[in-house]
Amino acid sequence: MKRSIDSTPTFLRIQWEAEQEAGGTTVVREAFLCKFHRQEIARQFPSARGCGQQGYTCELCDRHRAGRVVRP
Repeated sequence: MKRSIDSTPTFLRIQWEAEQEAGGTTVVREAFLCKFHRQEIARQFPSARGCGQQGYTCELCDRHRAGRVVRP
């Protein structure tokens, strides 16, 4: 039996700790992300955790489409 692929993407809010460039202070960042970007953040930041909220769009994909520079 063939499984159907869910065509509706899931956007989940995650948070992670990231160091600021100047001074090395740690800040907590949060964003609604698609599966691809959640995986990328999880690879870069072991502190990445889900927040238990769903959204309607990926904040990083939106930034790419708008032509902005993206920094996780």
